[in-house]
Amino acid sequence: MSRLSYESVEYGSQPSVKAFLTSIGLSCFHWHYEYEFLLVLQGQINVRTDNHDLLLSAGDLLLVNSKTLHSIVSDQTGGNIVGLVQLDPQLFHRKSGDDRAYSFIVNSRDPEEEPKCGFDQFRRRLSRILLCTMEDTDENYFRMRAEVMGLVADLFEYSEYDILMKSSVQAAESLDIMKVIEHIRLHLAEEDLTEKLPREFGVSDKTLYRYFSSTLGLSTREFIEEMKIQKARRYLKNTDHDISYIIDSCGFGSEASFYRSFRKAVGQSPASYRKSFSAAQEEDTKIQGYLDYQAPEAEKILRDFVKQSRQ
Repeated sequence: MSRLSYESVEYGSQPSVKAFLTSIGLSCFHWHYEYEFLLVLQGQINVRTDNHDLLLSAGDLLLVNSKTLHSIVSDQTGGNIVGLVQLDPQLFHRKSGDDRAYSFIVNSRDPEEEPKCGFDQFRRRLSRILLCTMEDTDENYFRMRAEVMGLVADLFEYSEYDILMKSSVQAAESLDIMKVIEHIRLHLAEEDLTEKLPREFGVSDKTLYRYFSSTLGLSTREFIEEMKIQKARRYLKNTDHDISYIIDSCGFGSEASFYRSFRKAVGQSPASYRKSFSAAQEEDTKIQGYLDYQAPEAEKILRDFVKQSRQ
């Protein structure tokens, strides 16, 4: 798999779980083996995953399932605080050799996907897990382990989920979407890339279109356009390359096309966007796009979530 799109999750002192608070600027399309909960404490983020294109606001939560390709973009310049809880798939297996994979549905933006216990119980669990990360004590270490297992139990008891056997997962991955995405990344500057892709991978235009549409909720052309915008955003934030260089490197074709596409996707001009960031905020080699946040403010919000959920 491409190192651009695969995110390796390194666990700290807690086995099988990584939980942390951050502010997210731009997290390009990537995947990891872990299940990932997103809990928005402040501000807004756009999350694209499968057929969803979601705007999450303060209090919203979403579960991104294992090996799901997704991207996260700040809806505003900075101004968000997000809690992430990443769970090792092994936590969901009762014994070694279990080859089942689970697809859970937890999405607070869709009332029809509300768990039997409501979203408050999940919000409270996630808040307590994240609070445990703010001080390294024996009490927090063991309390976090208990809360994580409670979170897994809640998923099985209260959420809707599908069970995927290994054979069905392998069949669904017959066309390696990551290889297609990596090819797009390396050839963004080429003309007629949309028309060249089917020949490169030995499939028809319609097959590739259906695969992108079912996997990401985008047409092939729309996905390529989004990749171009993401690359342009990284250049504008992290380099001093001039606009002509960015246009050529990202394959926009013309200055008019670039300005029109960028403003439509981001909501501001490239020049205005560049002024909003300093080059030191993010490194172009990192896919996560994690920024600094105010810890005291985050702690207060988490404690408020716990209190509100009890009312």
